[in-house]
Amino acid sequence: MTSTVEVYEYEDTADPVGEDAVDPRTVAVDLGLPWDDTDFLDAHYGEGKRQAEAVFAAGPGFPYVAVRVAHVLGGDDDFTGRLEHYADRIRTGRTIAVPPVNHPATYVHVQEIADFLFWTVGETFTGRSTRRPTGR
Repeated sequence: MTSTVEVYEYEDTADPVGEDAVDPRTVAVDLGLPWDDTDFLDAHYGEGKRQAEAVFAAGPGFPYVAVRVAHVLGGDDDFTGRLEHYADRIRTGRTIAVPPVNHPATYVHVQEIADFLFWTVGETFTGRSTRRPTGR
């Protein structure tokens, strides 16, 4: 499952957050939430990913791996518009909002995460693995 670092949205700290800060086995799943409502979905993206991980974690008969992807950058088809947003503001002289408290963020290049996901599919580990790839 391709998840996201947004599962940590409730971890309000300037310190790096460890993977174990969110244990999907402890996340309550609410099937009654309006996930088909675009506004609700946009406002609760991290919660949606937490609950999706929880569904997989609750089913011991279904092997899975949840990869919590950082903010993806790069590529001609950048669907997030993340870099373009800041580049446009710089080009036009508009302000860029900076939060008063510095929070660490992680970024990954689109090809790097594609390579990692491809590598993951060929491995045999499942669930919560602490194994890290070497040489990648």
